[in-house]
Amino acid sequence: MKLHALLAAGLLIGVSACATTNGQTSAPAAEAAPVRTAEADPAADRDYDPDRIRCENQQVLGSRLPARRVCRTEAEWRALREGSQEAVREIQRMPIPETSN
Repeated sequence: MKLHALLAAGLLIGVSACATTNGQTSAPAAEAAPVRTAEADPAADRDYDPDRIRCENQQVLGSRLPARRVCRTEAEWRALREGSQEAVREIQRMPIPETSN
């Protein structure tokens, strides 16, 4: 399970590192739009079908091909997202090792 969490964290970090801004600056965190989740908005969960298949185009690092199409059920996408979030939380809770000079 830890291996899955670490792989998900690596994927999350890798995808965020590939994001580009095209010269635009992002808004400060205080001005950013709030993220809507099913927990915060029960109406968003009304149309949730765990068996519905959704496909996304994902960039492949080190590949000259433009993207790879990945299809998963909504339940699988949700589990992947939650696993990635938990892996990030776990990494953030790790103590920083002290260095000696």
